[in-house]
Amino acid sequence: MFSETLAFDAEGIDAGALIAAAAAGFNLPCVDATRTEALFGSEGGAALCYSVSPVGDTSEGPHTQVSYKVGGTRRVFCEAIADEFAILARRIGGPRMQQCIKTPAAGAR
Repeated sequence: MFSETLAFDAEGIDAGALIAAAAAGFNLPCVDATRTEALFGSEGGAALCYSVSPVGDTSEGPHTQVSYKVGGTRRVFCEAIADEFAILARRIGGPRMQQCIKTPAAGAR
């Protein structure tokens, strides 16, 4: 499993645009989506889950955080989805403030 948290300068990210971009960009059907979270998954061995949340004032100012996880049975496929989702989020969210390192879950090593 891959997990990452991205923080953007934007005070809000268009979650609808993020859902539409993810649905169009991946070969994963949307299982469930709300204004702040979405789950994409397939029987083919991959799932993507993310959440969008505004974060109050920090030393760098207000920003929006996008946290996501990708897991499944095919590691290379999951890694590609994680990389592509980060690109989509950056395209929609604008400049990043910070990035936490993508880390595989303990069982995936």
